[in-house]
Amino acid sequence: MGRKNPLVTLRYAKALLRLCEGQSVDAEGVYASLHQASQIFEIDQAQKALASPAMPEKIKRELIEFALSKASVKETMVHNFCFFLIQRQRISYLPEICVQLQQLLDVKHGRVQVTLELAAEVDDCTLVQIQGELESFFEKRVVLHKKIEPGILGGFVATAGSTQLDCSVAKKLKGLTQLSNW
Repeated sequence: MGRKNPLVTLRYAKALLRLCEGQSVDAEGVYASLHQASQIFEIDQAQKALASPAMPEKIKRELIEFALSKASVKETMVHNFCFFLIQRQRISYLPEICVQLQQLLDVKHGRVQVTLELAAEVDDCTLVQIQGELESFFEKRVVLHKKIEPGILGGFVATAGSTQLDCSVAKKLKGLTQLSNW
């Protein structure tokens, strides 16, 4: 699936957030439900059917209804938003609208999503300590997404958007190798 226009997806995400706020609906819950529904785009045939302008709207609605029921989504707002996207032939934008909505919610709640690469599993105490250091670094509440990457050898690599904090043993060894070749 090709990258969608970020201005369009941001506009839909902002509109949805304003709608949630205007109707006193839990935007975090709406995001979670939309994110679950967008998982249907991971199925190749469903993705092609939903993205195809030749596919009848009725079939697209049935696919989305199936995804929403599988995800146990009950919120009327989520159903209506998905059906609105189908009508506007923008349902294929749903995964990226979810990303934009999450970013808006992160800004609103003063948090940042951080991918934390570790060489191996660490205990909870160490994870809390790393999270505290990252919160000091980013000056925001950190939501960690752990990923095991043995190639970093030790330490960690934290990535948030375009910011990367590389405290890995692999980087330190690479730096030493470059110094010894100097």
